[in-house]
Amino acid sequence: MKYQIVTTKINKKNIYINHIREAYYLLNEYYPNLDREHGFLITLNNDHKVISISIIGIGSAKKVILSPRNIFIKACEDKANFIIVAHNHPHKRQKITPSQSDINHFRLLYYISKKIDIELLDSIVFNSNTYVSLKYNESKLVFT
Repeated sequence: MKYQIVTTKINKKNIYINHIREAYYLLNEYYPNLDREHGFLITLNNDHKVISISIIGIGSAKKVILSPRNIFIKACEDKANFIIVAHNHPHKRQKITPSQSDINHFRLLYYISKKIDIELLDSIVFNSNTYVSLKYNESKLVFT
């Protein structure tokens, strides 16, 4: 199966992400009310300026598969220093709980990013109402 990464042209220039909530606001602005899960990659330069926002996977109402290979190929193509990975949950619940699969995937991406010197700032799960940071999630221990 061939995958195509779709990169969004950003209408605003000079967008910087200094806090993970800014990534959530940016994704919610460009991709509101999606009816199925989508995976996203935000690439950033050394000053945390957004290089690109890319759709790296489109799934079903309950699952999306995000290939680490595709994530890091795009990050390398963009010459990114930092990345943020995200996926949405199409439901409108007020609380989002990351699955064990979400946590395991974040761990894998984190360790790969350390090996190739592109820092994974965070992985977030979001909907139109809220988001949760896997890096700073208090309900589960992400790093053991």
